Amino acid sequence: MWKAADQLNELNSLFDYILKCTAVDLRKPITVARRFHDDKESQTWVKKSKRDDLKDFMNPQIHQLDVQGIDALSGYGFVNGTGWVDTLEFMSVTLLYFTNMKSCIKSLIIVV
Repeated sequence: MWKAADQLNELNSLFDYILKCTAVDLRKPITVARRFHDDKESQTWVKKSKRDDLKDFMNPQIHQLDVQGIDALSGYGFVNGTGWVDTLEFMSVTLLYFTNMKSCIKSLIIVV
């Protein structure tokens, strides 16, 4: 997680700019639940979630979820700020943006 907050700030600045230019938010937030194998692991999660370099990413609460087929007697920890970027939509939006600006020569682009 080396400089994760710095990297995410840069990434979010980029995607905020793309949103401003295209009215399309390419970020797709999701909830990630980390299953704990035992109580010691959940206690370590709570302890580490208070660290300055991790507190933005680790929700300190232990959650009980009913997930069919998964035994998680020690609960789950939620990871904050996770998600994915729709790269296919990113490519389409970028192509459209530059085409509309007359800054793109479509004949040079190979579509697979």
